[in-house]
Amino acid sequence: METNFPPSEHRKSLKGSLAPYIKTRIHPGKEWKAARETAWKRMMQERHRLEGPTP
Repeated sequence: METNFPPSEHRKSLKGSLAPYIKTRIHPGKEWKAARETAWKRMMQERHRLEGPTP
């Protein structure tokens, strides 16, 4: 999953807020690239399944 946030209006870290819910650590570099590509493919497969093929 890729999540993007606009600049926050507060000083609290979103990383710190989400830390208790993060179960997997992905390291920068090849591991991150592979995880991102896998997530993208799964998202597109799910979208295709829900919406049907595009014309």
